[in-house]
Amino acid sequence: LLASALAMDKVLCKAAYSAAGISTPPYRVLFRNDFSGDKLVEAADALGFPLVIKDPVGGSSIGMGIAKDLDEAGRIVNDLFSNSLRLLCEKFIKGQEASCGYMEGLEKPLPPTEMRMTTREYFDYEAKYNGECREVTPAEFPDELTSRIQALAKKAHFAIGGAGYSRTDVRVDADGNLWALETNTLPGMTPSSILPAEALAIGIDYSRLIDKIIETSLQIKR
Repeated sequence: LLASALAMDKVLCKAAYSAAGISTPPYRVLFRNDFSGDKLVEAADALGFPLVIKDPVGGSSIGMGIAKDLDEAGRIVNDLFSNSLRLLCEKFIKGQEASCGYMEGLEKPLPPTEMRMTTREYFDYEAKYNGECREVTPAEFPDELTSRIQALAKKAHFAIGGAGYSRTDVRVDADGNLWALETNTLPGMTPSSILPAEALAIGIDYSRLIDKIIETSLQIKR
């Protein structure tokens, strides 16, 4: 329960990453009750453009935007503040995007999935649910990069106190550095969702996956 609440709040999740030595994109937090244009300028100066702006407790990439300049950032902030008490401004990491599940009790780790954008700029709601992103599982990464992503997914899982299984979203920059974006403690579990696809890639079909999650959950001491 605590891990899920922590993961749902992206500001607190990033703090947990940092405490565990996990790299996460630099960020600033804006608060509606004392917001001013100067604070947005300070955030933009520190983080640069493109600037990711999001509701830190939103989901499915709803309530977010990527600003290319200060005017666009102002419009996004004003729009999001209509429904949010605070906003997360985050440095945009150029590069590849991946997501990797972690499951306790498996003999080998789940392979990462690469998100290949088709018509969208980033993995937003349309990309996730309207087929505007090609999900490649297992990702066609070099073995060394795959291993590092898997290790990051495991470390992020335990950094927030995860139990059983989770899935962590990652950006890979041009130098091969990994940046953890967020961890989902209850990732999509339809047969076509990312984590089930990763399990299938190592020979665990959907029915067995559900059995494994239940078996592992019953063994966890809380």
